[in-house]
Amino acid sequence: MPSLPDPKVLRLPRTDVDNDFVLVNIQQAGSDLLDLKLVGTDGISPFVTYLRQNQIHKLQASTSQTDSDHWQSILSAVLLQSISNDPTLTGVEAVANASSSQLTITIRNKISGI
Repeated sequence: MPSLPDPKVLRLPRTDVDNDFVLVNIQQAGSDLLDLKLVGTDGISPFVTYLRQNQIHKLQASTSQTDSDHWQSILSAVLLQSISNDPTLTGVEAVANASSSQLTITIRNKISGI
């Protein structure tokens, strides 16, 4: 099982509360690179989920035209903070929205001024 070289903790801005964030701890949870356990918190509630690399296509928006290899690169860059020389990843960001029962992480292309 590959292990992450350093503990990964993401600080994601919230879209539902101004000037606030959630923290998400990323841990390896399987043999594939994107077999991950995500443990997040908004400072009040814990949220836990597992990603399986063979299921990541289900996380992609139905309107997305991104192929599966590029989607895997995007998730690796965002969740694992991997360095990529891919110029199409410039401007990709992750944001969060938390409710009492659910934490939603959205990966999107940041467009200047929007």
